[in-house]
Amino acid sequence: MINYLNINHNKNLLSVGKNDGFSIILLENNQVLMKRNTNKIYIVEVFYNTNIIFIVGDNKPLNILNIWDDSKEKYIGFIKIENKINFLKTNKKYIVLSDNQYIYIYNFNNLQFKQKVKYTYHNFFYYDLSSTNLLFYTNELGYINILNLDNSVKKKSKAHDNTIQFIKVSNKSKYIASVSENGSIIKIFDVKTLNLIKLLYRGITHSEIITIDFDENDDYILVYSNLNTVHIFSLNSNNLFLKNITYFFSTNVFDYETSLYKLNLDNHNVLCIMKSYNELYIVDKSNLKLDKYLLNNNSFKLLN
Repeated sequence: MINYLNINHNKNLLSVGKNDGFSIILLENNQVLMKRNTNKIYIVEVFYNTNIIFIVGDNKPLNILNIWDDSKEKYIGFIKIENKINFLKTNKKYIVLSDNQYIYIYNFNNLQFKQKVKYTYHNFFYYDLSSTNLLFYTNELGYINILNLDNSVKKKSKAHDNTIQFIKVSNKSKYIASVSENGSIIKIFDVKTLNLIKLLYRGITHSEIITIDFDENDDYILVYSNLNTVHIFSLNSNNLFLKNITYFFSTNVFDYETSLYKLNLDNHNVLCIMKSYNELYIVDKSNLKLDKYLLNNNSFKLLN
């Protein structure tokens, strides 16, 4: 039974947590690079392309993040928070954990606690950590909060009128994408200025957003919902939606952009990964079946 499936920062390694251990799989050819027999694994994530693996489970309390060094084949450290760990985010300087009340920030090098942040938990994926050490989260209705982990400076910006269900920072930390609980419109903000630059129209039907993923150059964005549809939008077109607040009020609120490509899937229990705008990987979470789609003649085709 597969309990957890995740892609690393470099988008080339899949980490798989099961009842009897964990494994690391090379995304390109579905090759198993590592397999370790342990007790039940709830969370397992590889730190970039290193031997360091973050694990929750293995017969240890679920409020403890265990750090495994596979070159030594043993645990080398741990972090303990108050309640069960729900989510994990890391970059090269910080480890960020959350339970159902707080986000906890730790220094990566020495595992020392830095601070914790109260936030609102609604079973949505609504915080993310940038490579530039900015933490984006929501604890007020419709607001995106920004915390600079280096200097503890806080800012916030009104993004939606309703509850935010998903926040995602782009790979190069240029953009922040957010979507409210209705799942129809994805908003793209500039990370530095927090200006709204695009409205992306996923569809009129309300939906749960399962995945938002940027390509490696921050030129395109993938949006996958529980309606089993994958939409791909361009971010580098010249017709920016918003340049200043005056233009915003003179612009039709329905001035949004539709997707360039749409892919319909049969199974909603999948992990969607966009390596580049013309290369998609779809991994079945139940059996690890890997499908690769390539852009061909203006549509995505399954590579046999």
